Formats: sequence, structure tokens, C-alpha cells
Amino acid sequence: MSGLFSRPARLTWSWTDRKVTRQGEIAWLFAEGHVVATAPDRTDRLPYRLVGIFQKVAGDWRWRLFSGSEPA
Repeated sequence: MSGLFSRPARLTWSWTDRKVTRQGEIAWLFAEGHVVATAPDRTDRLPYRLVGIFQKVAGDWRWRLFSGSEPA
């Protein structure tokens, strides 16, 4: 993670499609959009997909799985 945060670019995400499904105390998320890398000299927008699984524990939602990728 230190390599990711030492980059001169700032990373943000812009989602075009999001879907959350919940079954009791478990929820899963699919999101599709772009990761936006903003550097002092340029901005790049790359396709990005995210899948996450969450569990509700003592009233709070907790990440259980994260998978993010840039489609080839």
C-alpha cells in the first residue's frame, strides 16, 4: 500500500453503475465506472470494476471481501 500512496497522483473513483443486493446480514456490491488518476501534469480515466461483500456486525456494516480490477 505504501507504493500506491507514494505516487504523485491522487486516485478517485467515478461510478456509472452500482448494484447492491442484501440477504439478511450479508450484502454484496457490484460497481462499474472509472478510476481517475489526477497528477500535476495530467488526468487519466481508466475503466474499473469493484466487487465487495459486507457483513452486518453489531449494527455496523464491515467489509469482508474487496476485489477491484481494471478490465483489459
